[in-house]
Amino acid sequence: MAKKKEKLSPEARRRALTRLLKYCKPLIPIAAGAFILAGVSIVAAHFIPVLVGDAIDLAVGVGNVDMAGILKILTLIPLLALLSAVFDWLVRLAGLRLGAAVTRDIRADCIRKIEKLPLSYLDSHRTGDTLSRMIADVDRMSEGLVTGITELYSSALSIIVTLVFMIVINYKVALVVALLTPLSMLVAAFISKRTFSLFHEQSTLAAKQTSVIDESVSGGLVVKAYSREDAIAADFDRLNEEYRKTATRAVFYSSITNPSTRFVNSLVYCGVALAGGLMAVANPLVTAGQISTLLYYAHNYAKPFNELSDVIAELQSSLASAARVFE
Repeated sequence: MAKKKEKLSPEARRRALTRLLKYCKPLIPIAAGAFILAGVSIVAAHFIPVLVGDAIDLAVGVGNVDMAGILKILTLIPLLALLSAVFDWLVRLAGLRLGAAVTRDIRADCIRKIEKLPLSYLDSHRTGDTLSRMIADVDRMSEGLVTGITELYSSALSIIVTLVFMIVINYKVALVVALLTPLSMLVAAFISKRTFSLFHEQSTLAAKQTSVIDESVSGGLVVKAYSREDAIAADFDRLNEEYRKTATRAVFYSSITNPSTRFVNSLVYCGVALAGGLMAVANPLVTAGQISTLLYYAHNYAKPFNELSDVIAELQSSLASAARVFE
């Protein structure tokens, strides 16, 4: 049997996304609440480095330390950290609830659809493939949806908030970060284009494997009666090897996002350190606390991009599974 790769067109991808969003429409209040909670959590978390920088500036030197001001800041920091943690937990809870509700509705529609399908369809399609779409593909789609709600918006908002705080502190250093930012976006876009087709092919091969296993087990007596053990084993070995190659490539492309974006953001960190150091030497208004805060933002600026790249890869897999379910 010739190897046939199934790839999804951009139009089919958009249709799958549109249908998936229709299932999310009744749950808009939950999603909106999650977005608001995520915004509060991120702003609270990103305000902590500013307070740390202010505390550093209050310790100017020996005999010139404002302990009262430092203690006040140290009292406020745990409160902000607790607020951020609680709101982040609520965001993830909302995402899980939304994903579970969508999964329930889609599986219910799948059952109703199967009850109306003609026997000609059920006879011409492997049972294992249908089961795989209803179970494995719906689960994968749900996982991607939850990840999108809890991580995609949070990562994008974190990048924006970080840039805003950096601009307020020192717009010149923020400009260095903004100029290097497109490199991370290009890396993420390059990888996401290749991961979608690979994840879709991986889902298709997994369904074929499930079909062979299901029919071999349920029809074991027929297999033995016609001495088809070797033929089925050879068919499974071929599918298994194809799945291994496709899964390896899919995991490889989705896994290089983290080291690639880390490299780019290490360049951002070096640029911020160099620019901040030069400005501190030339301008006495640039304080040690400001440089500390900027370096913290530059260091953590990589994290949202790494998460965003991982989320994009996860959503590609989820969308590929959604296309198979809706098909």
